[in-house]
Amino acid sequence: MAQIIIKAVLMLLHAWHLCRYNEAVERAVLDIGLALAGKIKVTDKVQGEGSWVGLIIFFGFIGLFVSLVVFAIRSGMRQQASYNDCRAKLEK
Repeated sequence: MAQIIIKAVLMLLHAWHLCRYNEAVERAVLDIGLALAGKIKVTDKVQGEGSWVGLIIFFGFIGLFVSLVVFAIRSGMRQQASYNDCRAKLEK
């Protein structure tokens, strides 16, 4: 939670080109108070960075899963071809 509040304050400072420090500090104090009171959600702050990282991780896992499935299917097909070849040789 603290990291989210800090990132939100940093984004405010960068958006204002490093001016209005007092408003950024006031916002941070307000967010900390709301977080301690349990009235702030994690998704309320810093939506830009977290969503991209989450999507990259999600699609990375999807890609890994798909590649494992393709590998398993190809391995199974090779084993089946080897079995069929051996069976054909034994039946002669």
